Amino acid sequence: MIGVGDLAAYLLTAANAIYPQSNHSYMEPKAITQARYEQFAKDIAQVVLDPQVKPIFAGEDGRVKTGLLLVVLARYESSFRNDVMTCTKLGDNGRAFGTYQSHRSPDTVCQGNIQAAWIAIEMIRESFQVCHNFPMSYRLAEYTDGNNLNTSRAFKRSSDRIDTAMNYYSHHNIK
Repeated sequence: MIGVGDLAAYLLTAANAIYPQSNHSYMEPKAITQARYEQFAKDIAQVVLDPQVKPIFAGEDGRVKTGLLLVVLARYESSFRNDVMTCTKLGDNGRAFGTYQSHRSPDTVCQGNIQAAWIAIEMIRESFQVCHNFPMSYRLAEYTDGNNLNTSRAFKRSSDRIDTAMNYYSHHNIK
């Protein structure tokens, strides 16, 4: 089984590949961005390797894929921006909070990456359950678009996220 350090390094590489730290250079010093990315990757690795967390995906690589999906969701939902991740800047007219733009209680979501990831996994699982009859690429449609889940917009947004994670994994297998 992979350890936290190795998985964190893998997730950090993935985060940089899908949304490079240099995208933040206009907003903040490089060292601050780098520290945030590193802490985020470490926190996600800790969450997905926690034995109490049931991974979203089955199989021996299910935890790695779950971690990648969280990284990809964070990229699309917050672009790893400090003001979004710390709930200083809200989305959806003030109704979406944190790294994954959750509509759940900010009291939990805004406590940090670990708590936000736990909530995101719960929300992903719920979306997968609601969308279980859809192809895998569309199973985040409820997560991305709520009750408007059976639309081309929702399917595109879902497939952007799931396919990015799975394509990254298929080209950068950690094994």
